[in-house]
Amino acid sequence: MTQIKNLERKRAALEDDGKYLEAQAVHEQICKLKLAEEAKRRDSLRQTRRTQLQTLEELYEEELHQVLSKWENEMREFERKVEQGLVEMQERHERMVAGYRTKSKATLEDAAQAKFPPSKRLLEMRRAEKALARQHEYKQANDLKVAADALEKQEFNERMDRVRQGIAQGEERLKERLRTELSVFEQRNSLLRASLLESRRQDEETLMQRFVNRKNDMVSATSRVEQVIDKRMEYLSPSKPAIRPKAVAFSASSFVME
Repeated sequence: MTQIKNLERKRAALEDDGKYLEAQAVHEQICKLKLAEEAKRRDSLRQTRRTQLQTLEELYEEELHQVLSKWENEMREFERKVEQGLVEMQERHERMVAGYRTKSKATLEDAAQAKFPPSKRLLEMRRAEKALARQHEYKQANDLKVAADALEKQEFNERMDRVRQGIAQGEERLKERLRTELSVFEQRNSLLRASLLESRRQDEETLMQRFVNRKNDMVSATSRVEQVIDKRMEYLSPSKPAIRPKAVAFSASSFVME
């Protein structure tokens, strides 16, 4: 800058002395120096922009790594809780089924020991059996007793079959309820997983958009400065014709004394 100021003073002195060609040469020298300074300023601006963009990209990569790491930990913890909840639910279901079967076994034993009211037909056969015995018709009474015993056993087996069927149906209803509970558990976790993944996507998208906005703002700001520098360089370029004020036209009559 000191050199340019000295040259500008020299040019001014030459202009005052009417040495315009020498002033033109000094002026061109000044323009070259200013042009070199502007070029240097532009190169510095571009280098600064490259450095800032690199720093911005590194910051984005670091923030992205932090975001991804955070979500990986959250997803890992979520899956751990899901797996733990699933194991606990399965163990509880197994205990419930085992408890039901233990209770069902006791029910079967109680049913086997219980005295059920005989059917009307069995009562009639027992009364007829006793009547034949009182009449000393022992052969017929024995035959009837064998038939009544068979009917009693048949009725007992039928009752036990109904008890077993009821127990089996009850176990199936229990298992169906447990299957429904497991399905609801899986559906709920599926929705939660999808929600977490969507939140992760939004965080990544927000981070990317913020990076793009910062980058665009930075490039836009430096581009405006660079455009100003380019215009100054274009103005200072030796290939550009100088912009001079319009010449004043004089006529011979303007010098005639009144």
